[in-house]
Amino acid sequence: MKRDIKVIVIFVLAFVFIGTDLRGETLQDAVKSVLQNNPDITSVAYNRLARDQEVRQAMADFFPMVDSSLSAGYVNQNNPIRDHFWPDEANVRLTQNLFRGGATLSETNRQKSRVMSQAYLLQGASENNALLTCKVYLNYLRAMEQNALAKENLLIHERFFDQIRLRSQAGVDRGVDLEQIKARLALAQSNLIVTEANVENARTDYKAVIGYFPASPIKPEPSYTEIPATLQEAEQIALDNHPTLKSARADIEARKYQHKTAKALVYPSLDVSAGYTWGNEINGPSAWYSYQDYFQANATLTFNIFNGFNNQARIKETFYLINEAEEIAKKTELQTIQSIRLSHDQYMADQRRIKQLEQYVASTAKTADAYVSQWSIGRRTLFDVLDTSAEMITAKKDLINAQYDKMYDSYRILSGLGKLVHTLGLQWPEESRIDASLKKTLIFAENVAQKKVALAPKNEESIVPRYEKIVAAGYEEPVAVNYEETIISKTEEPIDSKGNDVVASVPAITDKNIVSDGSKQIETKYVPKEDIERLVSKWLTSWKSGDMKTYRSCYASDFQSKGKNLNDWISYKNNLQKRSKDIEISINDLQISLDGDTALAVFVQNYSSSIFKDTGTKTLELKKINGKWNIYKEIM
Repeated sequence: MKRDIKVIVIFVLAFVFIGTDLRGETLQDAVKSVLQNNPDITSVAYNRLARDQEVRQAMADFFPMVDSSLSAGYVNQNNPIRDHFWPDEANVRLTQNLFRGGATLSETNRQKSRVMSQAYLLQGASENNALLTCKVYLNYLRAMEQNALAKENLLIHERFFDQIRLRSQAGVDRGVDLEQIKARLALAQSNLIVTEANVENARTDYKAVIGYFPASPIKPEPSYTEIPATLQEAEQIALDNHPTLKSARADIEARKYQHKTAKALVYPSLDVSAGYTWGNEINGPSAWYSYQDYFQANATLTFNIFNGFNNQARIKETFYLINEAEEIAKKTELQTIQSIRLSHDQYMADQRRIKQLEQYVASTAKTADAYVSQWSIGRRTLFDVLDTSAEMITAKKDLINAQYDKMYDSYRILSGLGKLVHTLGLQWPEESRIDASLKKTLIFAENVAQKKVALAPKNEESIVPRYEKIVAAGYEEPVAVNYEETIISKTEEPIDSKGNDVVASVPAITDKNIVSDGSKQIETKYVPKEDIERLVSKWLTSWKSGDMKTYRSCYASDFQSKGKNLNDWISYKNNLQKRSKDIEISINDLQISLDGDTALAVFVQNYSSSIFKDTGTKTLELKKINGKWNIYKEIM
């Protein structure tokens, strides 16, 4: 009895200490380890943290600068009189910039946009490395199953070899049958060696990506229900949510603010300073006084008149860089669509292929069993039996490959949608989170007036003189918001016929470091929130409840967003509503601003459903029609 109790205690303790190892490793465990330790992710995370400090450096110019100095020395004077003395001096000075063309604010916003871009890149790196982890994880499991299948094939041939050898020794079969089975047995042994090598290669790839060798990995069960029902829906979700695309759009914003910073060079700079000085024998022994103690305050206005057209060249340079970022965003969008289409098409093909292969495996297995029975009574040759057995093994191998291909394709689609990590029940690294205040700077810095936009040059047009042609034609510089076809542009300074910025007069100087482009400043007013808050509440409640009629009434008839008009948008939302379950949506940090009969409602949206989860800043652009506020554009 005591011995039984001792055995039970030992078993329980063993289960407690090694129970986690007995269950094996899951795909979620592997991906979590990669997100925490993979250098491709941690290096991007450190860059994201470094850019936070660049924001602080840019914001430092908003604050005064305090300097102090101490000096002491010895002077041996020969002329006009021979003398020597020991001067010493101490001073402290405070300097504050009041105006330099809005450069400080523009540079701060540029750095914030770069932080957003890097945060999105970190999300993208997390998705890409999670997909790579899925690939090596599945490849190892695939190699293991292929190895098990090769062992099964070898056992079949060994069994036939034993039977043929006994039948040959008994004189039932011919000697050539024995030679034939020997050849097939050697091939089966060779195939086993190949699959074992594939297992080792898969283990090596596993360690290279995940950081350690596999320890009893468990075959995952993919969430095929997370795959969009149609290719069009998959493309739309990818364009809305893929982190790499969001990063490219944030880069455009950064280039726009860089352009504003460059244009600040043509404005004067105003600084004020105040200081106190203590000194002894600073002016030498010939002065009628030896000790000084005084306070000094002054204002300094600095304006560059000519510097070899350096400023104009810098402005043009930053303009071209905006165009470069826009082209990169276009390329990224094309690559995103290509990737999601290829993944979705392959996934659907594998899905259809598996059904056929399952039938193929079942039929070849029955045929192989029947041929063995017929061979035992002399109605089939050994060649027939070996061929059907080989065909059965090949069918099983193809089915294994198709099943793992389908699993990997599903993960490719989820990664293309930007939600593979979340589907696995994990989170992106902490550094990839985006403070809502970063996005606000990208919204209120733009002029909401619609202006004529310069289109991209044709293929035969040289891109070098593009800037001059745009200026001569009176077009505004393209400034894209959220990669929409309609571009919201900033107000510009006057430009002469040669494309150079002209300062007609010195702008009024205030004590605030604000963005000013030489034109009328946009005034952002805060208005009573009741009307717009009621609209936002109505819009939110109708979407959650599925009341699409009320939901549609929140929008203006000329609504446009993401290339869709009002009818297309409601149809898209209606289909999404039907496919989604357990919709949860909430908003916080609602901020409202007004410019005449147009307004912006900006808030942080938390959305969750059975097919999609996301948190981010949403902007509703509103306009008043017949005294009633309506939504005419959504930006997420």
